[in-house]
Amino acid sequence: MQIRAKPILFLLDILFPARCLFCRKRLPYDAQTFFCPACSHRIAGSRPREIPIPAGSCSYLLPYAANVRRAILAYKFHNKPQYAEALGPLLVPLIQASGQVDCLTWAPVSTLRLLRRGYDQSRLLAEAAGRMLDIPVRPLLRKHRHTRKQSRTPRNLRGENVHGAYSLAGNAMPEGLRIALIDDIVTTGSTLSECARVLIEAGARAVYCMALAH
Repeated sequence: MQIRAKPILFLLDILFPARCLFCRKRLPYDAQTFFCPACSHRIAGSRPREIPIPAGSCSYLLPYAANVRRAILAYKFHNKPQYAEALGPLLVPLIQASGQVDCLTWAPVSTLRLLRRGYDQSRLLAEAAGRMLDIPVRPLLRKHRHTRKQSRTPRNLRGENVHGAYSLAGNAMPEGLRIALIDDIVTTGSTLSECARVLIEAGARAVYCMALAH
């Protein structure tokens, strides 16, 4: 086999082949994308959708199933923080569809979960999207009480599980701001709704809830 240009990249491709983040199909060694053409086409064809949540509504882009579910679970639970560079920009159409926003923030994990995981997955998503749109990302919230994972809590108890678990972060000043509130997955919307409540009660002008998948 003849090795053409960029021999180092060619060798890396043999040893550590790049793969589509969703379907895991092999990508060319010099690919400038995280997704194969088929998955890129599906993403491009996706449009923001909304579901009702206690705070009003939440917009999302992708169904939480099959390859999307696998990729998000790997991102959250299998030490793949680098996936945020691919997944975060998928939030851009949601943010743009909400109209003008002053800043992005996220539904934070507890200190204990952050120590265990090593990163806050929703923060990384917000930061990646913020860089693309040149919108500031501000740590407006903190989770001061560790809670049971929402995914392991019955749906009818999820609101109770997170009630009172969030408060304003130190020096946070949401008054008058139009805020895009980011999470990775929305199911019942209890977490986003509780976070939105804190921000609205602190004087936020508007809070737009959005998640990568539902």
